Amino acid sequence: LYGSRTFQEDETFLYLVFSLVQIQKVCYGVRPIVTEESFDKFATDLESLDMTAVNELIRRFEIGAETHPKNEKEEFAIQVANKIHTSRGLVIGSNHEKNRQKVELFSATRWLGTPTWFLTITFSDLNNPITLSYLGFDYELLMSGIDPGFTARIAAVYGNPVASERAFDFLVKNLIKFLVERGVLGEIESYYGTVE
Repeated sequence: LYGSRTFQEDETFLYLVFSLVQIQKVCYGVRPIVTEESFDKFATDLESLDMTAVNELIRRFEIGAETHPKNEKEEFAIQVANKIHTSRGLVIGSNHEKNRQKVELFSATRWLGTPTWFLTITFSDLNNPITLSYLGFDYELLMSGIDPGFTARIAAVYGNPVASERAFDFLVKNLIKFLVERGVLGEIESYYGTVE
């Protein structure tokens, strides 16, 4: 971890960064989806949109006014907008991302057969010596049975969620390394993991 934990321990910083990442994912991840046979007409319609009418519709929508079209150009803009179906697969936690993961898992199941093992990891930050060492507690003292106390542990975990995340990441990567890559469970054809 970094010497200064200012950003890790700030109450609003993580939410701010998460929001910025979500906005970035939306900007890069939303794409119009149209059928192949209607693509040329859709592209022509998109090019012929009157941006003044589009901006007026957006302005009225933003202030909560009625967005019913007031002229033919606004009517045409709404018709074009109704033809667009968007894909939000890159957005963390979106239904589209969950469905994409489900399709990947079902495809792997059809290709490789039903899974032999299901593994669920429930991570306890408060009692895990690795997490507590990431939070600055002395690992040797923790392993020798010296407990810093429940109040100190809970304050440290809730005060620095980045350390908890890094400890979780460390444990999952090592679990994959030893169980899958080093063949502890035998030869593995495939594995799939996701975090809720």
